[in-house]
Amino acid sequence: LRFCKRLGRRSITEFNYRYADTSDAHIFVGVKLNNGHEGKERFLKEFAQAGYSILDISDNEMAKLHLRYMVGGRSQPQGNGRALRI
Repeated sequence: LRFCKRLGRRSITEFNYRYADTSDAHIFVGVKLNNGHEGKERFLKEFAQAGYSILDISDNEMAKLHLRYMVGGRSQPQGNGRALRI
């Protein structure tokens, strides 16, 4: 919820996640940014200052292709889980 609030009015273009353990999740997020390089740098700085660990792979097509399907490694049992596709 804090992450979504921090995004504000920015559009999410892709969102994948996997729980790392019972309290943390690893996420892969695509965000539409404005103002080119300056807008991206402002976004990265804002989220880093808020305590988010960010790895910018905007220019690495191979990493994007693989990571979107392997976010967080193997999934751990979470109990009564559900798989949803939206």
